[in-house]
Amino acid sequence: MESTQDQGDPQWSLRKSCAQSLDNLSHIVGADLLPVLLPLINKLLNHEDWSRRESAILALGAVAGGCSAGIEKNLEQIFTYLLNLSRDQRALIRRIACWTLSRYAEYFIKADDKKYLQPLIICLLERMVDGNKKVQKAACSAMVQIQDLSAPSSKAAAFLDPILTKLVLCLGKYQQANMHTLYDCIAAVAKASGGRIGQSKYLEVLVPKLLRQWSTMESGNYGMFPLLECLSSVALASGKGFQPYAKVIFPQCIKLIQANLKTLKEQRKLGEEKLKWDSKKSNGYQRFEGADSIICCVELAGCIYRSCGHLSHQLADPAAILRTLFECMNDENPNIRQSAMAWLGDITCVAPHFIGSYFPDIVRAILRNLDPRYPCVCSNAAWAVGEAAVRLGPRGIRPFAEAIMRKLIPVIVNPRLDPNLLHNVAITISRMGLVCPDDVCAHLEHFGKSWCQNLVGIDQPREAEMAYRGLCNVVSKRPQAMLSAGIFMALCDTIASYSTPSQELHRIMKNLLHSFRAMLHNRWSELFGHCNPELRYHLACVYDLH
Repeated sequence: MESTQDQGDPQWSLRKSCAQSLDNLSHIVGADLLPVLLPLINKLLNHEDWSRRESAILALGAVAGGCSAGIEKNLEQIFTYLLNLSRDQRALIRRIACWTLSRYAEYFIKADDKKYLQPLIICLLERMVDGNKKVQKAACSAMVQIQDLSAPSSKAAAFLDPILTKLVLCLGKYQQANMHTLYDCIAAVAKASGGRIGQSKYLEVLVPKLLRQWSTMESGNYGMFPLLECLSSVALASGKGFQPYAKVIFPQCIKLIQANLKTLKEQRKLGEEKLKWDSKKSNGYQRFEGADSIICCVELAGCIYRSCGHLSHQLADPAAILRTLFECMNDENPNIRQSAMAWLGDITCVAPHFIGSYFPDIVRAILRNLDPRYPCVCSNAAWAVGEAAVRLGPRGIRPFAEAIMRKLIPVIVNPRLDPNLLHNVAITISRMGLVCPDDVCAHLEHFGKSWCQNLVGIDQPREAEMAYRGLCNVVSKRPQAMLSAGIFMALCDTIASYSTPSQELHRIMKNLLHSFRAMLHNRWSELFGHCNPELRYHLACVYDLH
């Protein structure tokens, strides 16, 4: 029975359906489910039949999310039991124990490190080199979950030495079926390390092993893509420590992109290019099989730019880098263009002088890609031009400001478009407003309301500070464009929504609001009266506006 099941579960089964139903029920009923469920689980956990015990462990994991409040008081008992089960002689028991441990990982991470996190990591490292492939995969997946959950606190980074030692061992042990999960695990460990993985003692052990894996793969091998994504995560997490390896990897990326672009063009000419549907990977676009290598290499090149900074363009022939970038930005495949726009943004962030002299040609490519029919491409293009605006300054961006705004305005005023795209475009307009407010304010009455509405909810303080400064900069140039009730109310809502402005920005926003009151005289009460009472009270308290 075990050997038959161990060959692989079907994609969906009665067993999985029951587990999903338990999960759903636990989220609806919550801890009230436990008095009914726990006696059944306890009975099955002590059953002679190992398959019944396995079903009880599955049920215990299925209700972890919904019944956490009730189970948390039994956490120590559950933890000890699952650790013991992870060493069971039955592979399926070991596998489901690893999965269930991952379901409770959030609670183990919050609790005492020595009591829970340390033994949990040791347990999973043991199972990652288990003799059974499915147990290896389950343990690896559980480790990914732990790393992702612990990343904000960097708790798991304290165990980086034993984890990396085991990961390197797995690179030499795993067969193709589990390599994708292993690469995901390495990427998660790198992200959760808090930058520690950038130390030479870690990179010297890990990166050569990954490069050796790459060297054994042919271009287009689908095993290459998760490997390149893994290298991207390691590069980004390592910072400048990755530079010695970037000298080898970056030129290889450029060569591989160029080779695959050439092959892709030849396939297109011959009409042999194959289309493949993959909604998860390509956000609903049809995907060209030959494009995957290009996309992964472009993303890796962008990560190297972010990690190594302005030194990156010295890693390969600058002419080759620019030629490759231009080809990707102008390719007919939207997925390639999406990655290329992100790469352009990365280059602009760290080496604006590198693109400055070529910007007239670059901006033409950006304008072509500010096309809302391809939301992800358009969003990345908007981000890239926003970065260019603040880094090249008025002299670099103003000659193209009118053309850029002609592209951005129809996007920002279309409420049917993707909210993330609208949010990014709103931030880009603010960045344009910082450096060339006269060009941005020319049609402010047409897009001011949508712009204000889509600025709300910026997560990063630095990004928010810059966006609101740009807004104030533009509005102060043409305040009369904001005098309709709807637009002015949107402006007040947006200002009120930003609760943590710097002292200087608070002063700027206060002065802007008070300038409206001074300008309107007798009409002020009428216009301000369109704002709801809660908003008026907030602005009165925070900005002394009455």
